[in-house]
Amino acid sequence: MRAVIIGATAGVGRSLAERLARQTADLVLIGRDARDLEVVADDLRLRSGAKIYPVLLDVAGMQSPQLCEAIAASVGVIDALFVIAGVTDPDDRGLLSETALDRITQVNFVGPAKLINALLPLCGPACHIVIAGSVAAIRPRGVNFVYGASKAALEFYAMGLRHAFGSRLDSVACYRLGYISTAMTFGQQLPFPATSPEAVADVMVKNLGRSGVFYFPGWWSLLAMLLVRLPWSLYKNLRA
Repeated sequence: MRAVIIGATAGVGRSLAERLARQTADLVLIGRDARDLEVVADDLRLRSGAKIYPVLLDVAGMQSPQLCEAIAASVGVIDALFVIAGVTDPDDRGLLSETALDRITQVNFVGPAKLINALLPLCGPACHIVIAGSVAAIRPRGVNFVYGASKAALEFYAMGLRHAFGSRLDSVACYRLGYISTAMTFGQQLPFPATSPEAVADVMVKNLGRSGVFYFPGWWSLLAMLLVRLPWSLYKNLRA
């Protein structure tokens, strides 16, 4: 398998890289921190027989032609594209600065959409596209609503791709992820249990070939049904 992972240096992205490297996949790892990127790439080369191609890139400032050239020169055709990069802001509970709002929307939606759009010509006849979404997209709330809106937009875009290119792409999957034990949640008092990045990576790889919107952990689907049906008179009082 020839796979591209956007946001490969930490959390779910790194776990995915480790999981796929064990299968001796050819991997293009995209990250914005040069030191972390090289450390991850060197570690995977030492511990697996995979060919690893690190690409330094900030998704928010992507240059499409250069990226496509780098990927085409390394692995050629893409069999799987994992879009994992994401960012939140602790002040996302009201009015954000223009800089913060721009960063959230660029990293979580605009950049990934540009990236997928640019890489589609490199996707093979049975390519899989996997998107890391969020349960924040279930229903808007007063906390993390810019983040939730950007993830909802990416999910909408991904499902549009599925409809437009269903005969070309093997699968398009978006995972509405619950709380994950990563740097983004470190030190927070979470209202629900967090799952590990390794568990998310395992599910994404195991389910390659399935299309649609999926919740992980699965019990979030039950909570989602409750939240979308809850009357506003009750929903507005939720603070979790």
